[in-house]
Amino acid sequence: MAESGGACRIAFTNPATVQGTMKRLEAYAEAQGIPLRAEAVVADASLFEHLLQGREARYAEETCAFLAGLTAADPAVPVAAAQLSMADAARKLQGQGARIIEPLSALQRHLAAW
Repeated sequence: MAESGGACRIAFTNPATVQGTMKRLEAYAEAQGIPLRAEAVVADASLFEHLLQGREARYAEETCAFLAGLTAADPAVPVAAAQLSMADAARKLQGQGARIIEPLSALQRHLAAW
């Protein structure tokens, strides 16, 4: 996000996590002196229900479509998958050349530094 001047779309499938995540992101950006122009984008509520009901394959498929739509809408603005449950879909799209940030890479780097 810092590379894009703070512009980013933060994608969520679980609407219950949006407010807390965005507050933490804004606080982190402010503490780091990074200008942040982030837009939270929430998928249809039925998407996260697939995961809660154990329909992982459908969740993964629809999450890929959701993220692909966001990256296609404005390829110049990176999309960040906000939840760990979205990481596989995000990595799949990265493999196809999409400009998308996923949470597992950052977590792995953080843990490796320990």
